[in-house]
Amino acid sequence: MLTGALFLTACASLRQAKTPMPHAVAQPGLSAGLLVLLPGLRDRPGDFLKHAFVQDVPTSWRVVAADAHLGYYRNRTLPARLEADVITPQPVRGPLALAGISLGGMGSVLYFCETRDPTLTTLVLLSPFLGDEDIIEQLSSHESLKHWQADPEVGRQFERKLWRCLIDTPWNTGQAPRLWLAFGTEDDLRPGHELLASLLDDEHVERVAGGHDWPTWRRLWAEIAPRALGSSP
Repeated sequence: MLTGALFLTACASLRQAKTPMPHAVAQPGLSAGLLVLLPGLRDRPGDFLKHAFVQDVPTSWRVVAADAHLGYYRNRTLPARLEADVITPQPVRGPLALAGISLGGMGSVLYFCETRDPTLTTLVLLSPFLGDEDIIEQLSSHESLKHWQADPEVGRQFERKLWRCLIDTPWNTGQAPRLWLAFGTEDDLRPGHELLASLLDDEHVERVAGGHDWPTWRRLWAEIAPRALGSSP
């Protein structure tokens, strides 16, 4: 499981952020658009194949799994490297969808918030890491997230910017990407998930019994992928 403390202290096993960012084509479709998969903290691109994520994606979508590990987050190059090394070189000129697990869910949102890529039409967040406990608790203390004001003494800067973007973006209105959220009801990160769910309509939120693990993510993906990707955007 990813916690704020783990996010800050993972240096011992930190991998080097290479340029270009490594990635693998998991499905060579071209007509519907490009789906980029972002892994969790301890995961690799091959884990999406191991857990058969591609089988729930329409074959018309080109699917690429990016090796977007913690090193890119720590040196703050994730959005730039993802755009330059993974997205732009693909032979697809159409809608872009990002799907991320845990750390990769946060990365998907960071990409949108920092690039405002006009081709990005869909975000799918599976059990996303959305910040440490202190900022989640502060957000939870507000009756309405629309009234939240960032406190420089609470949370880290990237967490405050992330939530400002999540709160201010008119998701699923045609004025911003469609955002789908899915998580397990026993996930330790659920308090943050429920906060984000309060900003979305029920149609774009999926909950299943389970924790912060691949069996839960696999069931969530099977439920949400056909709805998020079933028809070309």
